[in-house]
Amino acid sequence: MISTTWRAFARLFRGAHGTIALTVLASLLQTALFVPVAFLIQHIFDTQVPQGDIGGIVRSGALVLALYVASAGVQLWTRYSVLRVTKAAITRLRGDLLERVYALPRIYFDRKSLGELHSTIVQDSERLDVLVNTSVGVLPAAICLTIGLSAILAVLNIMLFAVLLAVVPIMVLLGKWLGKTVRQRTRRWQRAFDVFSTQTQQSLRGMTMIKVQAAEEAELPRRREEHAELGRSGLEMAWTQSAYSIVQSSVSASAGAVVLVLGGRAVALGDMTIGALISFYAILALLLRSLSSILGNLPQVMSGYEYVARLDAILSAEDHEPYTGTRRVTAPRVLELEDVSFGYGDERVLSDVTLRIEHGEHVALYGPNGAGKSTLVSLLLGLYRPQEGRLLVDGVPYDELDVRTLRRSIGVVLQDPVIFPGTIADNIAYGHPDATEADVRRAAEWSTASEFIEAMPLGYDTPVGDEGTLLSGGQRQRVAIARALVARPSVLMLDEPTTYLDDASIRALMANLCDFPGAPGLLMISHDPEVARTTDVVHYLRDGRVVRSERPEDSEELAEPVP
Repeated sequence: MISTTWRAFARLFRGAHGTIALTVLASLLQTALFVPVAFLIQHIFDTQVPQGDIGGIVRSGALVLALYVASAGVQLWTRYSVLRVTKAAITRLRGDLLERVYALPRIYFDRKSLGELHSTIVQDSERLDVLVNTSVGVLPAAICLTIGLSAILAVLNIMLFAVLLAVVPIMVLLGKWLGKTVRQRTRRWQRAFDVFSTQTQQSLRGMTMIKVQAAEEAELPRRREEHAELGRSGLEMAWTQSAYSIVQSSVSASAGAVVLVLGGRAVALGDMTIGALISFYAILALLLRSLSSILGNLPQVMSGYEYVARLDAILSAEDHEPYTGTRRVTAPRVLELEDVSFGYGDERVLSDVTLRIEHGEHVALYGPNGAGKSTLVSLLLGLYRPQEGRLLVDGVPYDELDVRTLRRSIGVVLQDPVIFPGTIADNIAYGHPDATEADVRRAAEWSTASEFIEAMPLGYDTPVGDEGTLLSGGQRQRVAIARALVARPSVLMLDEPTTYLDDASIRALMANLCDFPGAPGLLMISHDPEVARTTDVVHYLRDGRVVRSERPEDSEELAEPVP
């Protein structure tokens, strides 16, 4: 699992390995610039200071300064190059995530918490951005610098360097112990954050219902417990990360103190010059700073492992669209279901359904809630695959079809129509970027939406608000119907299209749909007998089965609405 996750991390940088290799070489060059620094410092204090060579001290100091400036220049170039690589990697990752999400089938979203999915895509990708900058932009350079500075210290004084090496096993053991704790607590915090994100999203979407039900007092205690758990898990995670960095830094600083004592003793005994000690300590200060950078960022890398795993779970999801054919049908004339049975998991929703919709035929699906009417529409749209039976378009099985092309030729109004932020015109033209202003206006007229749109001060440029909150239920429904009509589809599928409309509006809408140009096939799902009476045939669904089909004028059941 660990190797799989880190392989997924490495894939982020496909095509950028050359640049990363150059930054590593630049880090080695930066290290090499410190070699003469060490010997210059030793020369200043052992030779030039005792001799009173002021000019030599100035020249040596200027050279040391120039080497530091050169090192800073190399570091700036390295950092910029790495940022270009990492930002491009995260941009590509977000594009891959969206592409994968759009390619996933409807059943995948049925199984997932949308709040958790949102949190993973948005929040984890941002956290991964921080991880990438650390692991690629900071750690490789710091590791190269640490190795190089260690080599310099070994050359300057092997005995003092050996003292430093004594702390390495301690740091490794502490890292192994605390690192596991960091990952566990990061995982707990992620779960708490997902709950917080999901519930907050649901609360905002359902705020009107919360207020209508006067449920604020009941909601707040439950939400406060979520916040408390998020705070507790966040505290534990942050504290563990901080403890890791502080403990590791303290161990390395203690090693520095020991070096100071032993080096001072060596100078006092005459076994080491003061210049050699100052030179060693100057390089040691750089080494400890580099180690602090590594140790301070390691907790982020350990936490980042969890982010990589969650994001890769989306990218590597094995779910695929139900149909992957390539045959294009742009103007379907006959839609058929043959002995279709379907269920969500173990729950059977449709059983042995056989149905046929001819070109230009107006069909009503009539039946109680839970009879399977909306599921039947989802099957016709290719959103699900039946467990038994098959679907056909003009005699061609869905398995052979490019289902996206089929969907573009079908106008659909779902039971709960989705309205996007933007203007009314934006919503009507959604999914059809080539729709002209005339197309939008014509669709609004056929859906009976033009009357209320043109009465608004901004007309078709009227903002609809988030999820269409600035429109009434009936207005949202008619905008959704206009969106289904804008491309003049070959088939119209309308799921309870008149829920929010009054009788006069229903009659006007149904008259327009029956006279719509091109005589498209029309599939209506409705509880309203007035709507069903405008169709050519009514199919009655009970318990997932078509119990009978008849012309509406021959039916006595349409006298009253279905409960």
